[in-house]
Amino acid sequence: SSGINAEYGLGGDDNIVDVTMKLLKSLPEGRDDQLSDFFLQLFRDVIASANDSGDEKADNFLDCPVDLLHFQISLRKGLLLEKTCQAFGQRLLKKTSQTISLLKLIILQKSENPSYDKDELLTTSFGILGTYMRDEVELSESDESEIKSLMEPLKKIVDTSGNHEIVKLANDLRICMATKINLESLPSFATKDDEKDRYTDLSNIVKDLGDSFIPSRAHAIIQLGKQFANKNPLVIENIELLQTILLENLTHDDSYVFLAAVKCLGQISWCNTQVVLDRIIQEILNPGRKEDDRAKCMEVLVNIIEITNEMLPKYESQIFNCLLTCVNHQSDEIVRVSSLGCLGDLCKVCKYGCLNHIQEIIDVCERTLMEDQSELAKRAAIVTLANFIECQDKSLFHEQQRETLRVYRLLKKVTAMNFDKEVQRRASQALGVLSGIVREFMFPKTKIQHEVKIL
Repeated sequence: SSGINAEYGLGGDDNIVDVTMKLLKSLPEGRDDQLSDFFLQLFRDVIASANDSGDEKADNFLDCPVDLLHFQISLRKGLLLEKTCQAFGQRLLKKTSQTISLLKLIILQKSENPSYDKDELLTTSFGILGTYMRDEVELSESDESEIKSLMEPLKKIVDTSGNHEIVKLANDLRICMATKINLESLPSFATKDDEKDRYTDLSNIVKDLGDSFIPSRAHAIIQLGKQFANKNPLVIENIELLQTILLENLTHDDSYVFLAAVKCLGQISWCNTQVVLDRIIQEILNPGRKEDDRAKCMEVLVNIIEITNEMLPKYESQIFNCLLTCVNHQSDEIVRVSSLGCLGDLCKVCKYGCLNHIQEIIDVCERTLMEDQSELAKRAAIVTLANFIECQDKSLFHEQQRETLRVYRLLKKVTAMNFDKEVQRRASQALGVLSGIVREFMFPKTKIQHEVKIL
């Protein structure tokens, strides 16, 4: 306005951006907080202007004076934001709360507008936020509350963003925040001096569970698994809450954290077995997981089978169906091989229980031996059959004559064909066990019977 121009000695050619910059430069050194607040408000306005200018307006704004004015104002705000950063960069956002407010603006913009393409700015924001999550900066209660409010926006970014790196970083921060929120409900583990080592270790483990640094968090989960294995009463008392934290970490993309969480869950499968089993089977059947991670999940599944031995009949159908699905419908070699290996271990543990699935087991092994191109898969299939034969009582084969004959003929075919030496050796061993049994009911010994009638 003419009044501002006259007061600050500005000519008529000076635009509003130059006027504002002169006003900001006139602020004394001690007014950095006000300068930062102005910067944050300007940043909000620039984001709001960008969101308001949709595709339809962008195409037609020249035809409409109102849209043209809106466009000019947006350009001026963007230019002013750039000049403010260049002129006052060292004086801006000295307070943690102001920095968090800026990070929140950037993250909210990405969550509400998935096409927002400032990935470098977003990555930097995640890095700064991760530093705050590691407790390297002292935060007030209001700062912590602001950070916790980012849980939902981060989840939105994970669900909608097409950039894998952004999704990975956002998911890591979301898990870290969820873990910290859950850890607030845990009691303090620091107590008596005579038990200092034990409780100090446990308190450090709990602290590191909420660390945004991935190796620290994964190591803490591994140590927590050892505490569960040793039946530490302190962790057993809080098993429900710790289980929630472990289930949250199963959504992590990093193999170190994921496998540590899976193995730790395996240690507590005696408690809430159905919940743990459902989640691990879900990860085994998840095609988005790495092959190695899914194979490791199957190893944990075998551990759960051993831990829940007495209750296994309740869960054996679910486990068998999962493994049979992996063998039949997975193109990944390592997944098929691991599934067959787990089937063999399951046959050893279940013994009589696997008779309910004998037809499916034989079908899977026969298809693998005759059609699969992988030598490792064929070895795993013959080991599964051998385990089934070796662990069963011989009397059962007499009762299951049809299935026994089918397995016998399959093994004879394998020994006659040009298979790998290891496959033929295991087939010959299993055939040696079955030969005598098959001979007994195929060619039973003749018995002389005398019929005595009493007149």
